[in-house]
Amino acid sequence: MKKIISLVTAIFITLSLISCKDSDDGDDGVKSTAEVYSVYLEGNSRFDMPLYFLDDVNDLPYIVVNEGADILRFLYEACYGSVDFTVLKKGSNFTLVRKNDVYGADIPVTIDFEKDLIRFQDYDLFAMRPECATIMDVTSRTYVDENNNPFLIQKRPSKYLPRFGEPLEINLKSYGIDLLVVDGEYLIPLQTFSDIFIAPVFLYNFYFNGNCLVFSVDLSEKGNENDRKVYYEGEHGERSPELAKFGYGELCMMLDNLYGLKDHKEISSFDKLFQTVGSSSIESRSIVQEQSLKSYLLGSSVFNVDKAIYTLIGSFLDDNHCKWYNFSYLTGEHEGFKPDGAARERLDEYEKQYKAARNAFYPDGIPAYEEIGDTAFITFDIFEMDSELWSKPSGYYTTPLSEFPEKDIFGLIMKAHDQITRENSPIKNVVIDLSVNIGGAADLAVYIISWFLGEYDMSIKNTMSGAVSTTFYRCDANRDHKFDEKDTLGDRKLFCLTSPVSFSCGNLVPSAFKESEKVTLIGKTSAGGACVVQPVSSAWGTSFRISGPMCLVSMKNGAYYDIDQGAEPDYTLRSPESYYNRSELVNFINSIK
Repeated sequence: MKKIISLVTAIFITLSLISCKDSDDGDDGVKSTAEVYSVYLEGNSRFDMPLYFLDDVNDLPYIVVNEGADILRFLYEACYGSVDFTVLKKGSNFTLVRKNDVYGADIPVTIDFEKDLIRFQDYDLFAMRPECATIMDVTSRTYVDENNNPFLIQKRPSKYLPRFGEPLEINLKSYGIDLLVVDGEYLIPLQTFSDIFIAPVFLYNFYFNGNCLVFSVDLSEKGNENDRKVYYEGEHGERSPELAKFGYGELCMMLDNLYGLKDHKEISSFDKLFQTVGSSSIESRSIVQEQSLKSYLLGSSVFNVDKAIYTLIGSFLDDNHCKWYNFSYLTGEHEGFKPDGAARERLDEYEKQYKAARNAFYPDGIPAYEEIGDTAFITFDIFEMDSELWSKPSGYYTTPLSEFPEKDIFGLIMKAHDQITRENSPIKNVVIDLSVNIGGAADLAVYIISWFLGEYDMSIKNTMSGAVSTTFYRCDANRDHKFDEKDTLGDRKLFCLTSPVSFSCGNLVPSAFKESEKVTLIGKTSAGGACVVQPVSSAWGTSFRISGPMCLVSMKNGAYYDIDQGAEPDYTLRSPESYYNRSELVNFINSIK
């Protein structure tokens, strides 16, 4: 699932900046230097931000925690809505209290600068987006208008009590990460603050290149071109020894907390993993067992350090939500390093086979909506919405159905619903074809599941905190601003086609159908993908993504199980061709009792 938060196109933020200064009388006997840098978003400078550097180490920036709290306020306001934070200081402890209006509670996080600890009383209640109906909600948009009325998707109160997480304590000292009080200022590494407070909530990362900060999701060739251009204007070179040591510990801390499949892979800690697995050799891509990943990650060559992360993603984590984006600015971009790994190769090969079979039956392209006899087929390969249409959501209610962009899945379902439920409709069976669907926006998966099931309950587990929460959804498919039975398909028989290509949201939808026992699955077991995508970075600026801590789970007998194993079909199709010979497929569907 590619869940990307769209920030407002311009953020007019003025932080209360300090003037640049040098100080050598800090409480820890550390010399600090403060400088102001521009923060770029989508290639444009949006605001300025002071960074602190200690003992003349100019590639390891710190921030004052007070100013980090200001950044959090602004980001919540820009993305989701106002959140009230209160700052408390007592000795070596800095406490940030977030007012959670949904649950009526004040939730603190304490940063202990003496013990180098961060303690969340309840991580999920602290990080919760203000528009959510429950502590965790997979949708990335606010589906209420200016009058607070729901549109497209209605989020209903949960019928289940949430399982709140245990208090979360992150021991930074065990990773070699120092928190410092210098000249009366509470300083935390920018990367640490970003990895814990910003990336898991907003999916953006701060990238420092010596000249400026770039605030971005994805610095790959498919990411934002303007962000990438600004970022790689940074001067090439190597890491300082201080950044190399800190960056290794920070990488371990981030992965230990944010990698959602850590238990699945039986990884007790990433430091142990890095010590026990081999790395890509300098001369080739082969695995050399006597050279550990840790030896490269602590090495002097940034190119080889980044190759070690590339190897980690493709050869050891090897799940399709983990993906290589790009190298650090220190070494620049390098051709030939594309996402790889056995799992991705299998998925790509299956995709070729199924698309070839589909093209044989539909050489001019398969229609998004097709009726064959008494059966309607809805087919799409990615869950996406039209960005221009979404910029004015009222357009979903005013745009004529015939004018909806083909790639907008909200519009596709609205058009399909109109056709299927028309007067004297012959349609008795409705089939969602996800045979070549590789995922996309979870919001659209929620919309489609609600269309099929009427009311849909989605459960999420935070693997970092242990919390579990369920949100109930309904959709408005007939555009009457109501959320009722007229937005469903009545007593028609419902089917879903799945294959080894059906990944992420293409796996979420059939998994929800399987749990409901209201939809018949046909094909082969879907490809899995239980965790929400988490874009991350290294402290020296490597850009990549992992399976994040938000894991989609289903309930069985009051227990929760993740959906990473895929959804097994009720009826098997033996060959890719059998998915697209739709006349025969309709005969088969009508034979099912």
